[in-house]
Amino acid sequence: MECRLCNVEKGKLCKAHLIPESFYRFMYPSNNVEGDALRVVLHDVDYVKKSRIGLYDDSLLCASCDQILGRLDEYGKDILLTSIPKILNTGNDIFILTNVDINKLITFFLSVLWRCSISKRPETRDVSIGAKFEGKIRRLLYQDNGSLDDFAVVISRYNYLNDNYKKMVILPTYLKMDGINFYYVYFPNGYKVLIKVDSRPQPPQLNSLTLTAGNPAYVVKAGYFEATLEYIKTSTKVKSINFR
Repeated sequence: MECRLCNVEKGKLCKAHLIPESFYRFMYPSNNVEGDALRVVLHDVDYVKKSRIGLYDDSLLCASCDQILGRLDEYGKDILLTSIPKILNTGNDIFILTNVDINKLITFFLSVLWRCSISKRPETRDVSIGAKFEGKIRRLLYQDNGSLDDFAVVISRYNYLNDNYKKMVILPTYLKMDGINFYYVYFPNGYKVLIKVDSRPQPPQLNSLTLTAGNPAYVVKAGYFEATLEYIKTSTKVKSINFR
């Protein structure tokens, strides 16, 4: 099979995680894969899947390329799961992630969106950024060739009434804003990342909060998760299938 990153025919590809395994480990009480398996709730089916280590696809990456993305995954884990954002203003609406290589963090976000987009797993069938942007991200990941300009990124983070919801992953979702194409990519610990997947300029109201090399890494307060559409859709589905 051909690796989708290096485009080289390989005898066997590896089990490549779509969302990094370290983020799934974070969802277990002790950050170790033990006890009951994770439960995967899909909004368009009436049953629950179980998984020990989350979603992976064995038709995407060779072992060498998986290691390339693994280094990005480790960086993303350090920033999103370990670092504590600092409050920027007294209103507590904007935070800053400190000591961040912004281009590297953006590239990590793109790697997750890319994996979900090229995967043929049924769970990610609604994630499709198109061949043009898949190619752009591939060249950034493998050849360090290209521009991040088509992929403006804004990070937000939820508050929680119930901190157990921090141990949760939602698959990427599509959004159209002012005619421009975006995806939300979600991570445990409350992070919700807006990524522009469009060659046109983004709505100007996002410019001041967009991740930009040389500027602080801003994080916008997203309000309480329990007041969001994501919570309503998920909790409604959980109740409808009545799992324990």
